[in-house]
Amino acid sequence: EMIALIRALLGQEDVEFAGEHFTYHGPGVHPRPNRTIPLWIGGNSKAAVERTAAMGDGWLGSLVEAEKAGAARRGIVEALKHTGRTIESDHYGMSLLLRVGSPDDPGVERTKANLRQRLSPDGDPAAIDNIFAVGTPDEVTAMLRHHVEQGMSKFVVLPLANDIDDLMAQTRLLVEQVVPQVEDR
Repeated sequence: EMIALIRALLGQEDVEFAGEHFTYHGPGVHPRPNRTIPLWIGGNSKAAVERTAAMGDGWLGSLVEAEKAGAARRGIVEALKHTGRTIESDHYGMSLLLRVGSPDDPGVERTKANLRQRLSPDGDPAAIDNIFAVGTPDEVTAMLRHHVEQGMSKFVVLPLANDIDDLMAQTRLLVEQVVPQVEDR
């Protein structure tokens, strides 16, 4: 429902919307964009896959390993057959937590512990390890390439950093040592 409302707000001068959860009567977004803004959907549930196929312009996963991202993409492609819609093949992506450095870094360990508690308190702790792009520049690049092999083509990388200086250092490492290795695709 929110996606339909956002599309109406972005595309109409005046919006009359009454749904089960949202009601809006008023102006659309002004100034309106001069082109359609693609709306990418996230999530790995069956509902998220179906929602992406029904009304998304792309899919952006997060906090899942490459194989699960690939399975979500394949599920969306299959669901698109039933909707009669298409999504551009390069409109599938992944948000990744990234650190060029040791997996034993305190910030990495802290983040992993928090995610284990939140995402899989009784599950496989290794599953959390596989959602991080952490290691040498070559190891980080290998993780990105593994996602590409599963059909991902866009990435939002979130550097894991301990402070602003560390964030700047991680950004430099990403730009200087990882990006040049993946620009060739």
